[in-house]
Amino acid sequence: MSACVPEPVQQLLVQLEFLALIEKNLKPNMGDMTFSDSNSYLDSLWRMLRREGREKNMVFLEEVVKNALSLFEESRDEEWHHLLGDALSRARDGIRNLLVTYDNRPKVKAQVLVLLNMIDLRLNESRPSLRGNDGALPL
Repeated sequence: MSACVPEPVQQLLVQLEFLALIEKNLKPNMGDMTFSDSNSYLDSLWRMLRREGREKNMVFLEEVVKNALSLFEESRDEEWHHLLGDALSRARDGIRNLLVTYDNRPKVKAQVLVLLNMIDLRLNESRPSLRGNDGALPL
């Protein structure tokens, strides 16, 4: 990553890219940034022993999303602003996959939906600032 992107922003981008990698029926393990199969008893045991649970995951998700949204709002004039917007958009897709993973957990689904709505609201408000001089969104 470019030296012009501050280290804390780089760390946040890594966390967002991790969230973007979440697939349906995978549970993120925030401690070591890996995934567990939600249908595996062995993975469930491993998560229990490592104290990786829904509540801990939601705290991490909420913290990353809120930090990213706050920084996204504050960084409109920074050259790396579009990197953060793109990473938020990709993270949104991974977070959305948690709706399938936690289909039988209404509270978690509600929390995930709130995060998705927060991301959508901020990205939709900022679409013009993500566009280049030619009016196109960056790839």
